Amino acid sequence: MINIDDVHRIELEITSDCNAACPGCARTLNKDILEVNHFTLQDLIRMFPDERHIKDKAFTLCGVLGDPMIHPEVIEMTDYLLRRGGRVTISTNAGVGTEELYYELGKLSGRYEYNFVLQACIDGHAETNHIYRVHTK
Repeated sequence: MINIDDVHRIELEITSDCNAACPGCARTLNKDILEVNHFTLQDLIRMFPDERHIKDKAFTLCGVLGDPMIHPEVIEMTDYLLRRGGRVTISTNAGVGTEELYYELGKLSGRYEYNFVLQACIDGHAETNHIYRVHTK
C-alpha cells in the first residue's frame, strides 16, 4: 500500500470539461461516450483533509481530457492547496477564462510567489493552431 507521506507529486484532473475540440483528444473522439464531470472543492478537501497530506507536495491541475481553467472552483482549489504548503501548477490551453479569473490567479501568484505556476500550453502557430487546438485562440 502507498503511504501519502511517500508521494511527492500529484496530478489532478479536476474537470473533463474543455473549450477545445482537439482532433486527437479522447474527449473529442468519444464525445458520445464520455460524460463531462468535475470534482468539487469539498471532494478535494476530503481527499487531502489536512496540511500533512499537502505540505511540500507538488500538485499539477492538468488538462488531459479537460482544462482546469473551466472549473468554477479553480481559484478556491488552488488557494486551498497553497495555504497548506503545497506547490501548484495549473496546465491550461490558455484559451478560456475571464480577465478577472487570471487577475485572481495573479494575486495568488504574488502571495505564494515560488509555489504557484500557470503553465500555458500553446501549440502551433497562426497557420496551424486551428488544426491541432480547435476552438482555442
